[in-house]
Amino acid sequence: MTTKEFIIKVLLKNKNEYISGEKISKELGISRAAISKSVKELKKEGYDIHSITNRGYSLMNEIDVLSKEEIYSKLLIPMDVEILNSVDSTNAYCKRLIPNQKNINRIVVSNTQTKGKGRKERNFFSPPNTGIYMSLLLNSQIKVENSLKITLAVSVAICRVLEKLTDKKPKIKWVNDIFLGDKKIAGILTEASSSFESGIIENLIIGIGINFSTEFFPEDLTNIADSIFSKKEKKTSRNELIVELTNEIVYLLNNIEEKYIIEEYIQKSIVIGKNIIVHYYDKTENAKVLGIDENGFLQILTKNGENKTLSSGEISIRPVGDETWN
Repeated sequence: MTTKEFIIKVLLKNKNEYISGEKISKELGISRAAISKSVKELKKEGYDIHSITNRGYSLMNEIDVLSKEEIYSKLLIPMDVEILNSVDSTNAYCKRLIPNQKNINRIVVSNTQTKGKGRKERNFFSPPNTGIYMSLLLNSQIKVENSLKITLAVSVAICRVLEKLTDKKPKIKWVNDIFLGDKKIAGILTEASSSFESGIIENLIIGIGINFSTEFFPEDLTNIADSIFSKKEKKTSRNELIVELTNEIVYLLNNIEEKYIIEEYIQKSIVIGKNIIVHYYDKTENAKVLGIDENGFLQILTKNGENKTLSSGEISIRPVGDETWN
């Protein structure tokens, strides 16, 4: 544990109380000057630490700085936690870790991404300080046949946590997008490597991008993307949401074959009964969503009257008033 991590741990434990530099110095075995230097660095990072002569240091207000110590201390299972200031993509970063991964589950969170990964090799807009860009690298024992259920479970986990921590009522657009109203606030990208012989997923990477308090989007996203909060509205912190989300995901993955997960996913779906466009690699097709089956597959009726089941792919909801289906 670094000096700064130790200081944050002590101040979080004694919130709104003053802890002397001498006490911290003795516990760490370093000089008070080194403590003072670390506190100055923490203040620059955004921590609201007050200093009073002969009293010491106190962490005053809840701030939204990503904190390894705060996240780690509230996890229900032991996991390595890594906080990055910037990275190309948290999923790509986790892929690079796999060769040296030794049965240790890990959370990687970055304050920004330069090449955030979405589906179909799209970028996920990842401005600094306003989003949650995280990946879970997990040692999995999930069967390959349950691959789609992983994404379903993560979608349900995001909705559960947002309902718990906020007054929001998020919904799910098949297969991996989270919406508030008619705008996307979060996306999921699941990647895995598996053993052909055992049929088991060995290394599972779950990438999650959440627009936490992003206020400005590129022009092409303005009408289709939104955030959970405005900056003034925030009712929780990024750290708390990351902790709750990780705990919920792990719980649901441990119960991946339980029927209530797909039942909850269906309940929160915004596509059932809607006219949609199905996007294939080289064409599109108009269809209507009939339902979602017990495996999470999308059941559709095409415009020419053909019933199809989609196990993967991309869809978009046709706008209200679009009469091209008729």
